[in-house]
Amino acid sequence: MLAKIEDTLVISENNLDEIITNEEILRVIKIWSYKKISYFFSLKGPKGRISGVEELENEIIIKILKTKNSFIGKTVIDFKKILPNLITNICKDELNYIKVREKYSKRELEILHPHNQQNVEKELLIKRDETKLLLDTLGDECKELLLMHYLDKISQKKIADDLKVHRNTISKKIFDCLQKLGEIKNGL
Repeated sequence: MLAKIEDTLVISENNLDEIITNEEILRVIKIWSYKKISYFFSLKGPKGRISGVEELENEIIIKILKTKNSFIGKTVIDFKKILPNLITNICKDELNYIKVREKYSKRELEILHPHNQQNVEKELLIKRDETKLLLDTLGDECKELLLMHYLDKISQKKIADDLKVHRNTISKKIFDCLQKLGEIKNGL
């Protein structure tokens, strides 16, 4: 095993395994793994099969070994420059895997427990009815503005142009309507 690795060393099939398992390269992998796993998994918060940095480091080494032909002929410094992007891509792949797995898990639940889907639909209907009642208590102007902006997805600028008023006027009216809606909902 190479103790100190030279940045100008050209990677070949003979020395690739030693380079990957070199302490200096492993340290770079550990640093970037920690940064990326913190960003992709702590900030976005999905629960999945990755439980720590060690698993991610193993994924990275496996990915490097699977694509070793793309590193042959490059220098160690080039390899170190490629590592952050490679680690980012592996994190993104893991995150996508988790999202797909969660999607299929929800679908499996719906198939296994169809009554849960009915409960969700009932809850949505109840919330829809509550929202209709709240909107009816607002008055026609607020109701119309909120429906155009949030339901029909019409921009504030377009609404302002249609009503021939300044955009800030529409923005303020929508804000006031939402504030009034919140007061009504909270019973104030």
